[in-house]
Amino acid sequence: MFAADPPAIVAPAEQEEDVIEVVATRSDQAQRIDRRTYRVNETPHSAQADSLQLLRGLPAVTITPDDQIMLLGASGVTIVVDERPVQGDPIAYLRTLHGSDIERIEVITNPSAQYSAQGTGGIINFVLRQKKKEGMTGSGSIQASSLGYFNGTGSIRNKKGKLTYEIQLQGRAGRYNKSTYRKLRTVELVPGVPTINTEDGGGDNHSAAAWGSGKLTYELSARTNISGSMFGGGWVNDNRNDVEFVGLTPDFISYSERYRGGEGGSFGGMEFTYDHKGKVDGETLKASAVLFGNPNHRQHLFTEYANSTFRSERESSRLYTTSKVDWVHPMGKDKILSTGAEWAHESHDNDYRFEFTGPSQPPNQSESFSVHQNKLSGFVTFQKTFGTWTLMPGARVESLWRTVKSPAFRRPTYPGRTCSPRFTLSTRWANRSI
Repeated sequence: MFAADPPAIVAPAEQEEDVIEVVATRSDQAQRIDRRTYRVNETPHSAQADSLQLLRGLPAVTITPDDQIMLLGASGVTIVVDERPVQGDPIAYLRTLHGSDIERIEVITNPSAQYSAQGTGGIINFVLRQKKKEGMTGSGSIQASSLGYFNGTGSIRNKKGKLTYEIQLQGRAGRYNKSTYRKLRTVELVPGVPTINTEDGGGDNHSAAAWGSGKLTYELSARTNISGSMFGGGWVNDNRNDVEFVGLTPDFISYSERYRGGEGGSFGGMEFTYDHKGKVDGETLKASAVLFGNPNHRQHLFTEYANSTFRSERESSRLYTTSKVDWVHPMGKDKILSTGAEWAHESHDNDYRFEFTGPSQPPNQSESFSVHQNKLSGFVTFQKTFGTWTLMPGARVESLWRTVKSPAFRRPTYPGRTCSPRFTLSTRWANRSI
């Protein structure tokens, strides 16, 4: 991959509307060529803007009208905060982050060996500010739409001595979408004999959710912090759509169709982190342990079509735990060694039910299965400068064990355990003279 090092761009002080600027060098961080770094200006505008608004100003990043994030036109972007994945709904979490919380944003369009070899649309890392001054700060916002949809966020951060605590809350409720339509349809199954009907439909979408978190950070020393946090919340979404098909010619039999769907559930978890800055500028050691779960997640769908109905329900629960450590060690001005390891365990339990009614009614069905997965991975990268060129080779090894079981089968879907080792080599280079 060829890439030019980002030039330094300093925004004039009088241009308050500028939100971000490109960072060329910083004494307290290692400049790696696998990412582009953008620092958030400390202006009144940027302090009030949430992270989604900040992303709209970044090159290569696109935010769709429904607030989905795309990188270089590709979806499936992974959102991480301080190099740790966001648990729960990333979009909901990003709405709680404002410019006053963010130090810089790192955009990684082609991830190095530091990240999983599984396919991804890219990675965006939000590096949070470390509160250094004593006292309390906070922010809040409320949004409302003409459809009756309300969204509110609030956060408080207080530092007293070596202890800092943070509280974040978010809630939303109401109707966020409404639509109606009318169609006139003409079909000639027999040439010269049209079949004509109208289709009138419409529906709306409602949702309600609440989310909260609390975090405590303690400074062991000027270079070392430990923190612990707890978070949790719940949500419910409902969708409705009704359609009437009316025949305008005798050969079309009028009928109606109804659709009802939705989902709801809860989530919660805790996280412990350790952050250490070494004596060498840019040297960091980070470790974290996360426990996350969806103890109750339900989805339902009901469709009525002419004289037939279909109903499906799904209940699932999920438990996810991970432990991770990363070490970045600059070796002089032109060499950076990065290495790390991660272990993750994930378990899913799923129950499905299907019910049918109608003239040709098939039998009702149900299904259950469970998935247990363990993944162990490690990586190493080394960045070295040769004149105007910078080379970054890297390697990553992953091993995956997965077991899938279902009572409907006499044996596991995958007998015993499956082990899937993966070895990846990657190389990056950049020329500063371009």
